[in-house]
Amino acid sequence: KSISDLANYTPEIPRYEDIVDDYVKWFRRIERVLKPHTMLVSQEGSALDCAHNFIGMELFCIALYEAPRDIARILDAFSEAQRIKAQIYADYRLAPAYQVGCDIGDKNGTIFSPAFLRRELIPRLKREIEPLKQAGIKVIFHSDGNIMSILDDLVDAGIDGLNPIETSAGMDLAFLKKRYGKNLILIGNVDAAKVLPFGTPQQVEEEVKRCIREGAPGGGYFLDTGAGEIMPSFPVENVLSMFKAVKKY
Repeated sequence: KSISDLANYTPEIPRYEDIVDDYVKWFRRIERVLKPHTMLVSQEGSALDCAHNFIGMELFCIALYEAPRDIARILDAFSEAQRIKAQIYADYRLAPAYQVGCDIGDKNGTIFSPAFLRRELIPRLKREIEPLKQAGIKVIFHSDGNIMSILDDLVDAGIDGLNPIETSAGMDLAFLKKRYGKNLILIGNVDAAKVLPFGTPQQVEEEVKRCIREGAPGGGYFLDTGAGEIMPSFPVENVLSMFKAVKKY
């Protein structure tokens, strides 16, 4: 709750052997429910997401200046915990893909400076996903907002895919396909700010057609909303229109 609290706090790093059985059983149980129609892919946070969600964004940002060593220690502990989960996922080949959730963007750019992200996020992320990369599992990076300023660094860190390519934040699917289509699986971009919540089913269909035109040539595109999920604000008829258009086109 305060800067002084951080000096006495280090996140507990779980031991592989203490969590592996429950982790794998949990995954397999859900997987059985979803088969054969849906492939289950786990999402875990990055060290950065874990840290500021736990501490609170305001205190976290203050501590970056007033207690940087404490923040670095906490980030390192969360990073090691995420690496252990990734190692389990890789060892048991739970799925061919894995998603890292790390919201670092808003409509105008990254929440944290690119310099900070290159220093504190990228090296830890690279270490966290290393077991997955060694196992040949594709790593999808999820962040809302506009993250173009840091995308080259994320690719260098080893990500294989990007989600959700938020339309209303200026994430241009056609540009991304042209620049990164050989390196990244692209997931998302159906307008979740205007078309899906407020448009007609016909407008949703046209939006799906646009995304397929821009993202699908050559493969490597998964259609999804620009929010990365089905939001409560989407009318059911628009959601159904999106799925029907995917099958049609």
